[in-house]
Amino acid sequence: MGKICIAKFGGSQTPQIEDISDRLAYKEIIAKISRLSLGNKQLFLVFSAPGKMTSEIQNLLDENEKLCVKTTFYRIWINIILHKKAVILEWFPEEKLSRFFTTELEHHWEKYKKAFLNMEERGFSCWRNGALVLGEMFQLVIMKTFLRKFNISYLSPVDQMGCFDQIFVNSKKKLRLSKSFAQIQKWYKDEIDPEGRAVVLIPGFAAMGPGGPSNLGLEGSDLTALVYADVLARKLAGQNNVRVLFYKAVEDSTIPLSLKIYPDTLFGRDIKKPLLGGEASKYMRSHMSPDSKIYVQFRGGAPRRLHL
Repeated sequence: MGKICIAKFGGSQTPQIEDISDRLAYKEIIAKISRLSLGNKQLFLVFSAPGKMTSEIQNLLDENEKLCVKTTFYRIWINIILHKKAVILEWFPEEKLSRFFTTELEHHWEKYKKAFLNMEERGFSCWRNGALVLGEMFQLVIMKTFLRKFNISYLSPVDQMGCFDQIFVNSKKKLRLSKSFAQIQKWYKDEIDPEGRAVVLIPGFAAMGPGGPSNLGLEGSDLTALVYADVLARKLAGQNNVRVLFYKAVEDSTIPLSLKIYPDTLFGRDIKKPLLGGEASKYMRSHMSPDSKIYVQFRGGAPRRLHL
């Protein structure tokens, strides 16, 4: 069996969506996806929200912290979504693609709004945590549209948010890994063809909290990619055939937080590894299957040294 690749694209790799020229960054991502899909048995694409979009949503939530779900969603739609939608429709002058983008966006938007209205009715004030994943929802629709434009087959399995089960302990979010692992395994068995060549789209950062949609916190999209890699390593136990590529800016000389906090991740004992040309790589052992290794590689950012 060939390698399984999980490619995670961070917000630093996509623009803020301000004008028509921003589509060039997405075309570069699609070119990378095309190359990766040819060179791997299966390709899973994990992505963050477009650049700065999560911060825009957070700022709006902070400014309107006493408003209800319906009013807050209306303001996010008017002040953020519609502005970016107008830019993106310039990227897709073809009527079929622009109509597809609009239909998909409205479908996902209504689904999320319904979930948050339900949370509010049941007294869950934590719906604001979930509202932050709207950027990943938006990115999902963008990626679907670009893949259709360039005739790249993809799968967008339903309800992946439900794969990450979250509880609150002393007002802090905590991911229930064992249950999340089981749910991802079921999702893979039910919805993914092991012999299929389609790109599998996975919104990062999103989770399912006690009352509805939530988020995985800082560097949550990285954590999404690692958890999926862990489960897939178990599917391929002992074959060392899972690779995770992080396309993100490495801002400092330390390994990203998501790798530090991932439970039972066992790195080699060498302390330093050169990061040349903005790239570094390392094996990590699978949490679920210790005999398996996951190849982790970082791409993006200026040349630096990465401390492991």
